[in-house]
Amino acid sequence: MIKLPEELKDLSNSYLGESAWNRFVSNLYSCNATTDELCNIGIPKDMAKAIICKVGPVEHSRRWLGTNIPALSNYKPMEILKNYQDGERVIRAVLMRMP
Repeated sequence: MIKLPEELKDLSNSYLGESAWNRFVSNLYSCNATTDELCNIGIPKDMAKAIICKVGPVEHSRRWLGTNIPALSNYKPMEILKNYQDGERVIRAVLMRMP
């Protein structure tokens, strides 16, 4: 894994921790997301649920994972998850900020 780029460190540092993440995911109970397709490409189940609930149906979520996102300094979420230390922290922080 590659060290997290400087421009993503603020997001990583803003991550509120595991207990906040677990509360966040448990509050997505009204979203009946089928996570299998995202899990099959290596996304953890809890994160897959959050992505689908926040971004939209699987096809939108898959596209989002492969799109340069301005809030991520124009990195792709999948690139961050697969290549960088603390990548999960960065994506979790972004998901928790989404309305």
